[in-house]
Amino acid sequence: MSHAKPPRRKGFPSEDQSADSKLAPAAALKARTTVTNRWLAKTLRMGNPREVNRKVGTWSRQPDPALQKKLR
Repeated sequence: MSHAKPPRRKGFPSEDQSADSKLAPAAALKARTTVTNRWLAKTLRMGNPREVNRKVGTWSRQPDPALQKKLR
């Protein structure tokens, strides 16, 4: 019995779960909406929801200035 892989979702790649390209929008969404860590983890493919909280918190304290400008 073979197990087929689920189809890849379009959007954010799953390779790097803590890439700035994911952390910047995640931090903006957390700051401006009531989005949950679970939703961010699943939608942005960022891994475990607890890790999302830690990663986004760290990024929020030391953001990439260039990405931060784009989010304003």
